[in-house]
Amino acid sequence: MSKVVNGFTNLTRLALAISIGYVGYSITQFSHQLGQLAPIVEEVKQVQAQVPGILLRVDTITAQIPDILQRVDTINQQIPAVLKQVDDVNQQITPILTRIDAINAQIPTVLAQVDAIEKQIPPILAESQQLRQQVPSILKQVDNTNTTIKGVSRQIPTVLAESQAIRHDAPILLADAQRLVSDVETVGQQASEGFVSGVFTGILKAPLSILPDGTPLFSRTSLSDKDEKLMKEAVVTLLDVDKVGSQQSWFNSSSQIGGEVTLFTSHDDPNQCRVLKIELTKKRRQLESRATEVCKDAKGKWLPKS
Repeated sequence: MSKVVNGFTNLTRLALAISIGYVGYSITQFSHQLGQLAPIVEEVKQVQAQVPGILLRVDTITAQIPDILQRVDTINQQIPAVLKQVDDVNQQITPILTRIDAINAQIPTVLAQVDAIEKQIPPILAESQQLRQQVPSILKQVDNTNTTIKGVSRQIPTVLAESQAIRHDAPILLADAQRLVSDVETVGQQASEGFVSGVFTGILKAPLSILPDGTPLFSRTSLSDKDEKLMKEAVVTLLDVDKVGSQQSWFNSSSQIGGEVTLFTSHDDPNQCRVLKIELTKKRRQLESRATEVCKDAKGKWLPKS
């Protein structure tokens, strides 16, 4: 490539020199014949004066040609990659256009939904306005309710205390009521079972002494040894566990007599005293029901409350 440029430069110089020589020759020939050629000669001289500058510019341009050619080669090397990128972009255009078409197809549906939402906004705003208008009355009702609750809350401790007292007294009251009912039911059975009923009435009314050293639980004049043992074991078990609300049953298969003992807390002294509700039955029929209160002494023994 540089040889071509050098040859082109030399050829240009040669042609320019020949042209100048030919111009000079022509001027010389015409100068002898025509004295009017002086202006032309002057112009030629001016052109000759400009030739060195033109040649200098040509040399400058010629010196820049290799760099220009190198840049052209670099650009030519990059053209395949650029063309490949253009092909890739062209291949992506079709899917992009397809997606654009799909989006355009969805636009009417989206606009319809937007219109539907816009139509719902006025009713929602109206309902919101109604709710805002109702808020003061609701807040007033809440304040009234809070005031009422405060008044009721002040009465709750009293009500709870009365309820607790009723719960403590309920076993005794129920036991007395059951005893009265039992007495009425046993009136017609005194001929056949009067002796047994009287026996257990005497037992329940007898002094109660529950002692770890084996002192009889009830009077032994009306109970068999086995009856007394079973009843005492039931009562002692309950008091040992000392769990309010627990029950203990016993039954003597020989005499067909049994019972159930329930442990309640004492209303007067819930820490040291308990209420024993004792129910006696024979052949699944209740004979007697009574509540007895016992308390612990300083030695931890359970004794009837004085």
